[in-house]
Amino acid sequence: MSSILDRIILICVSLLLLVVGLTAVGAPLLWDLPTAATRIGQYLAAHPWQTSLGGLLLALTGLHILFHTTASKKREIGIVRDTPLGQVRMNIRAIENLVVQTATAVRGVRNAEATIRPHDEGMEIDVSLVVLPDMSLPEISNEVQKRVEAYVRETVGVSVASIAVEVRNVAGAPKARVD
Repeated sequence: MSSILDRIILICVSLLLLVVGLTAVGAPLLWDLPTAATRIGQYLAAHPWQTSLGGLLLALTGLHILFHTTASKKREIGIVRDTPLGQVRMNIRAIENLVVQTATAVRGVRNAEATIRPHDEGMEIDVSLVVLPDMSLPEISNEVQKRVEAYVRETVGVSVASIAVEVRNVAGAPKARVD
């Protein structure tokens, strides 16, 4: 939602700056500047509520852009481990990639996606699989759970609270080519 609002605000500000810029270029060259400035001033004076509302919108837009350009970016969520030499931070995406590689190494798994959430008792891992046809789904699911739990515990050094495996789809068999 915020991304859409940011885009709309940037488009409006860009259009406003385009109009102001073209006016600044065209006014001295093409228009009678004192007459144009007088007409604009008369219009703004004749419509105080619209002028005030427009000014308020411009001020809020400016504050919004100022806030977003000066706000610090949030760090990626990760696992932090304290060692004798200092802290070690492991990005969640990196751990998810390890889980995907481990899951796709299981016989019968064509594709995998992983989502990890840090939890008090360890990590909660969701693995979504696309499996090959004619394979035992319970065996594949159990094997994925076992391998992922062991690999994460050994490689990352963090305990696993739970591993939920979802078989999202069964991949179609490759079609034979006829030459």
